[in-house]
Amino acid sequence: MPAIQFFEEDISYRLKGKSKVRQWLIAAIVAEGYKLSELSYIFCSDAYLLQINEQYLDHDTYTDVISFDHSVEEDKIGRYLYFNSAYSGKRPEV
Repeated sequence: MPAIQFFEEDISYRLKGKSKVRQWLIAAIVAEGYKLSELSYIFCSDAYLLQINEQYLDHDTYTDVISFDHSVEEDKIGRYLYFNSAYSGKRPEV
């Protein structure tokens, strides 16, 4: 069965409404004509995401999101998504 998982690394953050988020993500994936293999959302600190950025992308800069595609089949979505918790819930200034 396809999985959507949520993790925390180096922080204490809990995503609210995980079930509703999962339902919405699955509906969006199906609406776009794809199938779900696996999605892993990892909420983390500035330092943790900087380490991922340096280790895997050779970038020495802070960022808000990094994603890695691990899809095996072209029509199936498989991703690791890292989110900097410092940006969680913030809205851009208008």
